[in-house]
Amino acid sequence: MITVLTPACVFKPIKTVGFFGVFLLLIGCTPSTTEKILSKAKEAHGGSSYQKLKQIDYEKTSWRLSEQGDTLSTQVENHSIDFEKGTSGIFWIKDSVHWQAQKKRQRTTLLKDGVAVIDTILLAKISRKLDAAQFVFWQPFRLLESNPQLSYQGTQTLFNGWEVHHLALRYPGQTDRWSFFFDAKTYLLKATGVFFKNRYSLIINDKQESKTGLWLHEKRTSYFTDSLFVPNRKGSLYAYKIEAIH
Repeated sequence: MITVLTPACVFKPIKTVGFFGVFLLLIGCTPSTTEKILSKAKEAHGGSSYQKLKQIDYEKTSWRLSEQGDTLSTQVENHSIDFEKGTSGIFWIKDSVHWQAQKKRQRTTLLKDGVAVIDTILLAKISRKLDAAQFVFWQPFRLLESNPQLSYQGTQTLFNGWEVHHLALRYPGQTDRWSFFFDAKTYLLKATGVFFKNRYSLIINDKQESKTGLWLHEKRTSYFTDSLFVPNRKGSLYAYKIEAIH
């Protein structure tokens, strides 16, 4: 269910004589602009095909960049989402330590070199990491399945010349703000903007994969930006490789 902040129905006040006074006449109920864009985006990303997917495994590589554009660090993660079991997991190696995290509904487990971690603060951090990974990768479908407050901000041109539809998103009780930019012609998700920890970022979808038919992320560039999502510099590069789909 989607909470749209633009009116979908039109009411017209009608004056009458006597006991009934003034009442509202419903003269039409049409889908909002936000709903239309999400509907077209869903079709552009494979329609209902994503609902038939049972499991997806992918590799994500991240490169963190300096102000000069040099690579500061590289991290490879192996992700798995099992839609039937309701689980998501990540495996990665950092400083020769093997980490394996899994979340099933609200329960998160973490192994460090095969030993269970019981640190509740670290487990909470890993739980957020798993949620964020799935939220970012599984777009625009998460917008269709969750209950965010969406508002249509009109069309605009991004710094690279792309003309896009802008949907702004906020979740109740959260200070983070998200913006989703859909191609004005194809309705594919082309970029995501976020305000997080008092910093604005814009992540561009440089390339989208076609193996799944869902046009998920393949190559992305993250920029630090101003409040209008005009880049100051590159912050990170991301590459995604689909390894298995069921």
